[in-house]
Amino acid sequence: MAAKTGAAPRVLVMTLAFGSGHAKAASAIAQELTRQAPRAEVLVVDALAGSRWLFRALYVWPYWLMVRHAPRLWRRLFATRVRNVHRRTAPRWAFRVGCPAAFRALADFQPDVVVAAEVAACEIAVEGRRRGLSAAPIVNVITDHHAEPAWVQPEVDAYAVGRGAGSRRHLRHPDGRELPADGRSRRHARASWPS
Repeated sequence: MAAKTGAAPRVLVMTLAFGSGHAKAASAIAQELTRQAPRAEVLVVDALAGSRWLFRALYVWPYWLMVRHAPRLWRRLFATRVRNVHRRTAPRWAFRVGCPAAFRALADFQPDVVVAAEVAACEIAVEGRRRGLSAAPIVNVITDHHAEPAWVQPEVDAYAVGRGAGSRRHLRHPDGRELPADGRSRRHARASWPS
C-alpha cells in the first residue's frame, strides 16, 4: 500500500458508463483527485468497456429500452427495488461473468482506494473485495438523483453525496441505521483518502 511505503497512492475510479453522465462524473472525480494529490496514480475503469456482449444484452440494453421507451415501467421497477430494499441490481455472478476486465483491473492495479461512481461499480468493487482481489477501502460517490439500497454494503468504507444530488431518505447503513447528513456512519467517519 502506498501509505506504508511512501509510494504515490493508487486510486481506481470505477464506473459503468450507461450514458455520458456516469462517465463524466468518473472523469471529474479523477481530475479532482489528481488536482488534490498530484502524485497519485489515478485509473478510471469503465466496467462496460470490457464487458461481454451477453452482459450488455441482459443488463444494459433492457435498462436503456425501459428508460427510452417504457419510462413508467422503469420507475415501477426502481420504486420496487427501493421499497423492497434490494441490495443488488443484478446477481453477483452476472458481474463476475459479464465484466471480467473490471475484476482484472482491480486485481492488477492493486489500488489503495476504490472510488465507485455508479451503483453497479459499487457492486463490482464489493465483489472484488469479497473475492480477495483487493483489500482497498471502497468509497461510494453517489452520482444518481436517487440513491438506492444497493449502494449500501457492509464492505463500503465511506460515502460521498453531493449537495442537492441523491435522495437521502433511502440511504441506510447495512445495519438499518439512517446515514447522517454527511453521508457517513460513525464507523465510516475515520475513512480518508490516502496521502
